[in-house]
Amino acid sequence: MPSLAANKIRVLHVVPVLEVGGIEKGLIDAFAFMDRDRFQLDFLVERDIDTPLADTARKMGCNIIPVGPFKHLHSFAPAFIKTARQYNTVHAHTYLFSGLIMVLARVAGVRQRIAHIHSNIPYKPDHLAAFYRGVLKGCIKSCATDIIAVSRIATAVLYGQERNAGGALTIQPMGVDFSKFHESFNAGDTLASLGIKPDEQIVVNVSRFTTAKNHEYIIDVFDHMVKQLGFQGRLLLIGDGALRPFIADKVEALGLKDVVIFAGTRYDCHNILRALNGVFVFPSLFEGLGLAAVEAQAAGLPIIVSEHVPEEARISDKACMMIPLADGALAWAAAVDARMKAPMLDRAAVLREVEQNKINIKNFVRIISDLYLGANNDMVRKNKH
Repeated sequence: MPSLAANKIRVLHVVPVLEVGGIEKGLIDAFAFMDRDRFQLDFLVERDIDTPLADTARKMGCNIIPVGPFKHLHSFAPAFIKTARQYNTVHAHTYLFSGLIMVLARVAGVRQRIAHIHSNIPYKPDHLAAFYRGVLKGCIKSCATDIIAVSRIATAVLYGQERNAGGALTIQPMGVDFSKFHESFNAGDTLASLGIKPDEQIVVNVSRFTTAKNHEYIIDVFDHMVKQLGFQGRLLLIGDGALRPFIADKVEALGLKDVVIFAGTRYDCHNILRALNGVFVFPSLFEGLGLAAVEAQAAGLPIIVSEHVPEEARISDKACMMIPLADGALAWAAAVDARMKAPMLDRAAVLREVEQNKINIKNFVRIISDLYLGANNDMVRKNKH
């Protein structure tokens, strides 16, 4: 059990594991801007694995507390309650499972209980599963003191099309640290690490290999570009996940193995995007927000997204184009090919436009800091004396 400072507001973030993903990376980026003399920010996870993200968290003073699989309720519930009792705030990032987290945090006597909704996942009709989801939604609404959603689309998981969800709801994207897009770097070395030449045209996607990210569609689009439109460049897929072997098999079956790069997990995605000559594609089936698309715009790349990417992530009219998935992979291929042949964007101008948006990480840091302070203001007053 970690030793916690009594003079700080103690916040326990609940995520399954600290590995590269939009949520986890966004939290670590935010923590770098938070007042660590005022807040103790820790993670409760299923398992503690050795990743650069976890190392960064530890260097910032975060404790990482593994409690085993969340689904093993007989062991998870008592372990969670025992840990949570030491904290002023529990902040859960576990989608609808946050309903159970909110109940357990309430049992543990935690003053502030935040459910953070990052996605709006469509489900197939299933009466039993629908009942289960309904119970968890009810637990979030009744036991959370605060609810944060990363976009209006993400609120629909709890409230449908309602707009009057009450004062407990805050809509705020997690945010991007745009300062890193101003840092100097060696573009040639970055590309060389991927085996890419500086003048090579690249179609790129950054995401986990999950159903939501629609990698099959990306491969279909790229296949049309190569075989029907004569595209001479390559496809770069950055990320990892359970579906990667399946996608790799499809690439090989289509004879595209030599022109598709599986880069795996990378911690320098912002520099890769800045270095590339290409187009970012994001044909997601559903998205809570889509920070990867925001980062691609900040890097000055033209991006093409599906209708399921929220408007909050489609910031720059100069950079962003939306094409419905129903238009088909060939229409997407033609659009990507046309963008590839168009003049390059003024990257500095697009970055200036994007960093004025509310998705700037400093807005997110201000909002969650105010939430934590507001719920624990008696402690804040006490520590001033």
